[in-house]
Amino acid sequence: MCLTPAVSVGTQEYPTPQGEFEIHQIDWNPDWTPPDSEWSKDESYKKPGQEGNPMGRARIVYEMPYTIHGTTELESLGEAESHGSVRMANAEVIDLARFLMERAGSGRSEDWFKRVLSDSTTMESVQLEQPIRLTNVE
Repeated sequence: MCLTPAVSVGTQEYPTPQGEFEIHQIDWNPDWTPPDSEWSKDESYKKPGQEGNPMGRARIVYEMPYTIHGTTELESLGEAESHGSVRMANAEVIDLARFLMERAGSGRSEDWFKRVLSDSTTMESVQLEQPIRLTNVE
């Protein structure tokens, strides 16, 4: 049985971009720089693990500032409630990021993942050896 994880996509005002993209980077314990947008004008940079950082434990980068990222706001999943990025539960985005790294020839050891996931305040970025195509459609 295959279960589809619940995600949150962009609102009508801040839609998730559609088209062909390439996933080229995975950020573990990502920081957050507010985008140049009206909704974030009063926001400030957040370090990895800092309170108010909306990125969760992993960020799958395809078209900054739009990404697929983790969240602890599980009540938002299944709804169009983001500012354009795709949100997933942290556990699910971690599994997806690990899967994508493996498929892109950028896999890491179990010890590497244990180390990275044991410290939410230190960001680690992995450039994928082979970018992975992503098609966003409505």
